[in-house]
Parts: sequence; structure tokens; C-alpha cells
Amino acid sequence: MFSRKYLIVVLSVASVAMARHHSRKYVTRERSYADQEIRGEPIDVEPQTRAQWEAVAEEDARVGYQADRDRGVKRFQALFKVGYYLPVVTSIVAIAVIWRFVLSPDNGLLNTVLGWVGIDGPNWLASKTWAMPSLIAMAVWRNFGSAMIIFLAGLQGIPESVEEAGQIDGAGPWQRFRYLILPLLRPTVLFTSVTTGIGYLQFFEEPFVMTQGGPLDSTVSVSMATYDQFGFGNYGLATSMAYILFVVIAVITFIQFRLLREK
Repeated sequence: MFSRKYLIVVLSVASVAMARHHSRKYVTRERSYADQEIRGEPIDVEPQTRAQWEAVAEEDARVGYQADRDRGVKRFQALFKVGYYLPVVTSIVAIAVIWRFVLSPDNGLLNTVLGWVGIDGPNWLASKTWAMPSLIAMAVWRNFGSAMIIFLAGLQGIPESVEEAGQIDGAGPWQRFRYLILPLLRPTVLFTSVTTGIGYLQFFEEPFVMTQGGPLDSTVSVSMATYDQFGFGNYGLATSMAYILFVVIAVITFIQFRLLREK
């Protein structure tokens, strides 16, 4: 037993000494090559060795550049996350004030920008044609942060080895996204589409605060119509509308699960 332990210790010390010797020899040789390169002297090495040395130097430079670039991107990552997610947690009243300023017909930001290119913008919230698209754009902007956080979590959960394997196999950026990244994001896409669809089918806050259903009931949603019927005392009609909305949500959710489920 003692001799076996002694032999293991001797072999371990010998392997460490050999590794240090070879690493020191490699570093000394590469340092000598670098010094000769700086002085402009010809490097008298075999072509295969020189090619390996240049390949290692190029790979080190590429990895260093990529690390610096990623560090610069991550530096502002938290700021962009907060910026995109801030409308989700902001009060609908504050958002309504901002969008009324943007969509104002006289001195609104959107019409001012359109006026710079010679376009006379309409009265967005008073037009039967543009009132509902304006509210939809507002709702998309307001809820975009939720989808961003979910998709970001899904992308961060994909191993880097998957994309590296695609690069090794010769797949281009679109092929890697279409056949590698997107199938792995299927559960994320399913969850986001279901929650977003349910949220937009219950479209209520934006028209209630911005237009109260006008002009001429052009922005009245199903949820807002149900709310109005409850206010008018038509409880039977309001309950029926609520049940119909529930059935529509269930059917659309079932279709989404059938189309986006994992195969």
C-alpha cells in the first residue's frame, strides 16, 4: 500500500515537471518569434510551425476583440431592458398623457414630424379611420416590454454550442435561425402568443382612457361594450357577451397550442 502511494506521488510530480518544462519551452519559443517579428527579422521556422503560430495569434486577436465588443454591449444592456420594460409598469393615465401629446392634431409630435416632409397629419383620435389603429399602436408599444423580457430569457437559455455546431456544419445566419434557434424558441413563442392574444382580446384600458369609445363608437372593444352594458343595468346581455368572449379566447388559444406545440 505504501509503495503504491509513493509511486503515485512520484508519477504526479514527474508529470507536473514535464508539463512545466514543455509550457516554458513553448512560451520561450513563441516569445522569441514575437521579438523577431517586432525587429523585422526573418523567422527561421518550419512552414507548418509558422502557420500554426499565426493561426493561434489570429484566434487570440479574434477572441479578444469579441470579448471587448460583448463587454461594451453588456454595459448598456440593463439600460435598454429598463427602457423597453418601463411602459409595462407605468400607469395607463401617464401613458395616455404622453400619447395625447404625440397624437395631438395641432402641435403633436407625430404631425410635426409629418409636416417636415410635407404631409398634413389627421386628427388621429377624432378620426373613425385612424382612431383604432392609433390605440392599437399605443397598446403594442405599451406591452412590447413583456414580450422582450420573455424572448430574452428564451434566447439566453439556448446553449452557445448549438449555434457553434451550426457554424461548423456550414449553416448561414438565416439557416441557423430557421432550423436551430426558432425550433428551440417554440415554447417561448407559444407562451408569448397565448398571453398576448388574451391581452388584446380583452382590449379595454386604452379606449376607455383615450377615447371613451369614440368617435361614433369606432373604438369600442368587446370588453368595453360588456362594461357599458353592466353600467346600463343589462346584466343578462353583459353576461352573455362575457361568455362569448371567453369561448373566443378558448378557441383561439386551442388553435395556438395546436400550431405551436412541440412536435
